[in-house]
Amino acid sequence: MGDLQATATPFCTAQAFLLSFFDWASLLWVCCISFNLYWNVIKFRATHKFEIIYHLVCWIVPLIMACIPFAKSDGYGPAGLWCWITNKYTLMRFMVWYVPVWIAAVSLTVVYIYIIWKLKKQVGSWEGTYTPENERTKALIKEDISGLKYYPLVYLIISLFPTINRIQ
Repeated sequence: MGDLQATATPFCTAQAFLLSFFDWASLLWVCCISFNLYWNVIKFRATHKFEIIYHLVCWIVPLIMACIPFAKSDGYGPAGLWCWITNKYTLMRFMVWYVPVWIAAVSLTVVYIYIIWKLKKQVGSWEGTYTPENERTKALIKEDISGLKYYPLVYLIISLFPTINRIQ
């Protein structure tokens, strides 16, 4: 690829800011979805009352986190092939993104394991009883579990390679 590098321009700074903002927004929406799933599946509670909180958290926190690199005049700029927090501020990269993303990824994994365990336990408690409604509910729960178990794994794998790249 040669010596391809991003250049320090206002467009580069805007790209870096938007990358940080929307990466954070994506991460927080995943966390809110997991929180919502926990409340619906484990606590059997309606979660519509959390919608405003979800929006506030998922838009204000990313804005704050994306503004942190502006504390340094050259916080955002060329970071290899794209624009992000500059190579000069590796610690800031880890504190603003990599450490929080791994805390969230591990937390999400724990929450999903707990949800899956509780759902399997609930389905197991129905063994030996037969009603069409229980059978339908069992089938739906098993269907939900089958896809659910992959979310944290995919998120961990997607987060692993950029982290390894930055550690090198």
